[in-house]
Amino acid sequence: MIKAGTDVHFRDPKAIKERILFHAVVEAIEEDDHWRATFSAGSPELHPAQDVLIYFQIKREFMQQPATIHSIGQRYGNTVVSFETLGDPVSAESRQHYRVSTVTAEVTASIGGEQDCKVLDISSTGFAAVARGIHEIGTTLDVRLEFESRSCTGSAAIQSVSARAGGKYRYGLVSVSSGPTKDFQEHLNEVGLEIQRAQLRRLSGAG
Repeated sequence: MIKAGTDVHFRDPKAIKERILFHAVVEAIEEDDHWRATFSAGSPELHPAQDVLIYFQIKREFMQQPATIHSIGQRYGNTVVSFETLGDPVSAESRQHYRVSTVTAEVTASIGGEQDCKVLDISSTGFAAVARGIHEIGTTLDVRLEFESRSCTGSAAIQSVSARAGGKYRYGLVSVSSGPTKDFQEHLNEVGLEIQRAQLRRLSGAG
């Protein structure tokens, strides 16, 4: 968990091909429950209400967590930012949970209002999909996954972006919210298990 004195690295949302991080130190939590941090040397181009990804260590593990910028200011020549964290931190070193390939399955997603985005893989913490819309790293979007009779709805943050042919982009997304009736990650896990069962039925010739 973040606390006063934590070293936090803000990812430059405009750097798609590489992970560029800017160091800041968390100073305190403000009255409106937003954290305040000061950058040590340089900062990414940020603005209020912008979604970003932040990185920090918990028990020697490098973690990442979506956050929303509340305000930007200057003090003694350094940039000071007020921000609010979203969801729970997850490992930034690798996706911790097993990913199920969905390339051969009819799994689609609605990402930020864009319908019928092809889902490439899914885990209990997130998924990867191809979309035409342009979204910066750290942006939090409303998402909905559809597979046969199952669907799950929640919010997810853009974790990675890579350009694809035909003006499309491959997005890696991580869950940051709960759905209306169940935890969004629980829904993702159920969809992933159903896809695995369907794949096993096809391999066995049972369906």
